[in-house]
Amino acid sequence: MNTNTQSLAVDHSNVYYPFCDNTKAERDQKALEPEDYMNESDGDFYVRMHGDAMDGAGVKDNDLLIASAGTQPEDGAIVVAILEGEIIVRRIFRLDDRICLTPENVNYPAIEVRDDEDVNICGVVTKIIHSLR
Repeated sequence: MNTNTQSLAVDHSNVYYPFCDNTKAERDQKALEPEDYMNESDGDFYVRMHGDAMDGAGVKDNDLLIASAGTQPEDGAIVVAILEGEIIVRRIFRLDDRICLTPENVNYPAIEVRDDEDVNICGVVTKIIHSLR
């Protein structure tokens, strides 16, 4: 098992964002559920990114990722995968009959999935929600 993979943890907490009410010009909080960004009929799910393996693609630590299990990943797509029991986010490339999971950070190696490794491509990342602070 490659110990340099970045793990993700499923996070079911609410996401909040402030907005201005034009009639009151006051700040308020509106709870947004991750489901507001998802299409359940496509098998969408969400995970929270932990780590910096995908910084170069704009996926930052603590970002909320929406992924579609119903989308076939194309070469270069950002995917959520389970490799040897660990959830990771990487770009996927097919090399002949092998899969390569590539980070967007030079500090992490690409992972060429061997025949004896257990990998499951769970979905293609379709949306990234991150804080500007």
